[in-house]
Amino acid sequence: MDVVFPKLVKFTLCYCNQLKEWEDIQEEEVDTITVMPKLESLEIRFCDKLEVLPSGLLFKAPRLKKLEIISSNDLLRKRIRDDQLKLHIDKIIWIESRG
Repeated sequence: MDVVFPKLVKFTLCYCNQLKEWEDIQEEEVDTITVMPKLESLEIRFCDKLEVLPSGLLFKAPRLKKLEIISSNDLLRKRIRDDQLKLHIDKIIWIESRG
């Protein structure tokens, strides 16, 4: 099995203003690739057009405890809120700073 970013504990994505989608691993790769298995904290900051996060990361990262989203796209916020009960993340923080 291939492991991508095997030691990464915290990841922050900032000011990717043109990014609309963070691509997920392909369905046929699910059994052969593990992504960020030690990730505990994911922060998305000022990525105004980002609409989708990889479900493989949100639903399969066994150690992910904190998701912090600052000034996000409305569609991304809705999708995460819709899935919030299914997520195993202890802490989800929303900070809106539109002005």
